[in-house]
Amino acid sequence: RGAVYTNTRVSAADGDWHHIAVTWRSSDGRARLYKDGVLVFESPLQAGVPIRRNGMLVLGQDQDSYGGGFSGDDAFQGLLDEVRIWSVERSPDDIIGAMSNRLTGTEPGLVSYWSMETGAGTTAQDTGPAANHLTLVGPVWTNANAFHADDVRLFWRRNSNEWQSISMSGAGSETYRGQIHSSVRHGDRFEYRIE
Repeated sequence: RGAVYTNTRVSAADGDWHHIAVTWRSSDGRARLYKDGVLVFESPLQAGVPIRRNGMLVLGQDQDSYGGGFSGDDAFQGLLDEVRIWSVERSPDDIIGAMSNRLTGTEPGLVSYWSMETGAGTTAQDTGPAANHLTLVGPVWTNANAFHADDVRLFWRRNSNEWQSISMSGAGSETYRGQIHSSVRHGDRFEYRIE
């Protein structure tokens, strides 16, 4: 099928870093766009259409024909960091829980993960399970990244059980976000520490 374009009227062109997530469900075509963890657009889009294997992924450029038709006038003007593709529809909690954190590359449902940490050359390494390395055309590498603070590790334990932990990265606001997966019962006592 041909390309389908949708104008979401959502802008991120204000000079600040923003986390943009798009989810799409083939069964009913539900497409959602989240900006900084908040749902800002929802619309049906191509219900029942499968994503075929061996296709081409183009980031930051309008593509007028398969494998070509590129114009500098249609190129994205900005910075990309922490690009991720999943084989599952991410929930709002999944999006918020991971948007300010670097991934390990082994998360369930993760297909490809480009952290854009290479810093030189024309290849972005995919550290996800698919190892789909990207060929970059005319990249300009910077030392800027979406995470503006050092990583920290949050440790917690419930009712004096064994310590568990997650790694969190500071977002632009120097606020650390992460999600602790643990069942809670009334009367449970949690202890926390950050390193």
